[in-house]
Amino acid sequence: METQPANTSQVDEFFADMPSSPSMLLTSRKSLLVSTDIVDKIDEKARQARESENHSVAAIASWLTGDYTNAVSSALQLDAKAAMTTFILGSSYIELDKRDPAAEVLEGLHATSDLALNA
Repeated sequence: METQPANTSQVDEFFADMPSSPSMLLTSRKSLLVSTDIVDKIDEKARQARESENHSVAAIASWLTGDYTNAVSSALQLDAKAAMTTFILGSSYIELDKRDPAAEVLEGLHATSDLALNA
């Protein structure tokens, strides 16, 4: 990660208006993760969300920082048919080298309209 002055207010802005699609989440990840201060703040958001059982925020925050085990754990509490849930589960399983669960979650999604999800 580059060393830049951390604008951690970006994290609050992100969680106030979270992406609604996997493609938007992927784009946000690339633009948001620019400093360790921001990653630390997102980690803290994930921890707080897990403690308060806010599974959606916990799944997204964990996924953003590469905490795929917690991302899966939180996403399993969400609507399994939702595109964001499917993306978080599928991509997290792939990162965790759990190919069978990834294939099961992502089966048949290669033709969806969301580019991140059908990749």
